[in-house]
Amino acid sequence: MGAEELEEYMHELSLENPLIDEKPRKADAYIASSGCGRVRMQNGQDLELPIPDKVRNTLKMSLNEQIQFYHLPESTAAALRLLLLNLDEKGFLPENITGTKEWKKKPQAFAEALTVLQSLEPSGVGARNISECLCLQLERMGKKETLAYVICKEYLQHLVKSHFNHISKALNVEESKVIEAKKLIASLNPVPSNGFDDGKYTIWAVPDVEIAYDGGEPVVVKLDSYMPEYTINQYYEQMGSRKDLSEEESGYLREKINQAKWALDCVDRRKEMIVACAEVMAQEQREYFETGGKIHPCSMNDIANKLGVHPSTVSRTVKNKYIACRWGIVPMSRLFTQEIGGGTSEEITEAIKNIIREEDPKHPLSDNALCKSLSERGFEVARRTVAKYRDEAGIPPATGRKKR
Repeated sequence: MGAEELEEYMHELSLENPLIDEKPRKADAYIASSGCGRVRMQNGQDLELPIPDKVRNTLKMSLNEQIQFYHLPESTAAALRLLLLNLDEKGFLPENITGTKEWKKKPQAFAEALTVLQSLEPSGVGARNISECLCLQLERMGKKETLAYVICKEYLQHLVKSHFNHISKALNVEESKVIEAKKLIASLNPVPSNGFDDGKYTIWAVPDVEIAYDGGEPVVVKLDSYMPEYTINQYYEQMGSRKDLSEEESGYLREKINQAKWALDCVDRRKEMIVACAEVMAQEQREYFETGGKIHPCSMNDIANKLGVHPSTVSRTVKNKYIACRWGIVPMSRLFTQEIGGGTSEEITEAIKNIIREEDPKHPLSDNALCKSLSERGFEVARRTVAKYRDEAGIPPATGRKKR
């Protein structure tokens, strides 16, 4: 996971698993300032890490605030936390939620949790479809025994298609009554999350590591203080060994302890692998990190061989990860490039751009002509390769560049 994705995942997991404690970010390393955070780099400079400029009023945040005032049995509270995690972006639960393994293991706890969830604001949240969502709102308004309620429950699809005559005949009511009921239904909110922030914002490039220098040698420094610290709750962990717990309680605690330890172990191994890859890359691309020079050919196979792991492990490790250095924040994946026809893809792309800048706009070069010009500069590449890099650079073919 990338930094943003990992933080969101661990936060959600800490809400669902009482064995995981979330501690705030370290104030001395990550300081909110004008919508930005700061990480103090090895060279003493502050690296700005933009974060949302306001607290997001998301639906899940609102629901979590509301349930703080409920004093629920732990089994119901745990089920409620799981239901919150399963809400989609509209505020709906999956239609098959009652058929899941978790629900079947603790049907009473989940049924109680669902009742609590559907009693929260906004009305309709926790429904499994639009029909149930509208029915919940009508019930909250004291209109359960109404034509509008029956239509929402059994004839909503016909109402959407304006089949008023069909509904009136099926329910033995006047068509005008159906039209009147439609006006009430139209005033309801079919999407519970309407009016709430969707929680989405621009994902900033948050670096996991920094390439610093100590005595002229590159050193990899972990930049993980942007994340809260997650630990195992000692109280609940010790409770798991008590003899007076029921088999169900002991099983629940064991499951949560194992999940918490697994998650924290994965986070630690993630850090170790990112640092290991960065250390090798700091040597492989030393010229770039020191002088801002060119990136040399280096494949994931090369790094994998040096680390003794499979290339797919390296691929997953560097995906959506960033390195901070004196030249800015660099995607780790950018530091991998293969030699093609005497150069890297970046070098060939730059050469194509330079050739096109110098061409006669009334007689632009074809891809075959570009191949020939590249050959004269020491790059032996096929025409389709030229076309690929040209397209990736956003440069149109000759016909699109021609000026009359």
